[in-house]
Amino acid sequence: MAPVHQGRRGNPVLLGRRLFPRLALLKGDEGARRLLGSTEAVLEIAVDEKSVLADIDAREDLERALGGRS
Repeated sequence: MAPVHQGRRGNPVLLGRRLFPRLALLKGDEGARRLLGSTEAVLEIAVDEKSVLADIDAREDLERALGGRS
């Protein structure tokens, strides 16, 4: 499952167990984008812009998303 806003996929993405072996082979900062692009069965869920476009990779990103409160 992938959240989508105006055709743009975002986070968080939920992956089925059958993709775990392929997920383990990914390297770098690309994440599962390549897997989702090649997977024929992706359920897209429409969400609001703030939810889908949030990219939280570090504590600072989380603090910014929470408006300075953590």
